[in-house]
This record gives sequence, C-alpha cells and structure tokens, in this order.
Amino acid sequence: TKVVFRSSKLLPTMAIAIFVHSKRFTKSEWYSAALVCAGLAMVGLADAQNFGAAFHPLGLILVSTSVMADAITPNIQQRLFVS
Repeated sequence: TKVVFRSSKLLPTMAIAIFVHSKRFTKSEWYSAALVCAGLAMVGLADAQNFGAAFHPLGLILVSTSVMADAITPNIQQRLFVS
C-alpha cells in the first residue's frame, strides 16, 4: 500500500511545479494525472478491503509527508540545475 500511495505523487509534483517554475499544464495533462492517481487510489482501497488493512493516522501523516517531499525534490533539483 505504501508503494501505491507514494506512486501518486504526480499531482503534487505538478502543483509544486506551477509555483516553483511557473509551469503551465494542459487540461489533458491534469486529466491524465487525475486518472492515474484515481486508479492508484482504487488499487489501494482494494488492498485495504481484501487484506483488512488498518491504517494508523500517524502512518498516513508520515506517508503523506514523504509524498510531499518526493514532489518537492525534483522541482528543486531542476531549479538548481538550471541556475
């Protein structure tokens, strides 16, 4: 489940790119990213239902923090390499 959750960093990465690089994405890119993340969410929910996984709130906070850090890293690296 952690791998699936971390794989959905596409939307946060795109959102951060808007602020860091003033990058623009087309509607189709946003739509595609949303579909990918929705599919990953469905896989995660299916895992939770099939295996009876119980998510601890602290674990969700930590994984969410990890996803945000993973979304920030490539944007900052790109900015550093361009400068």
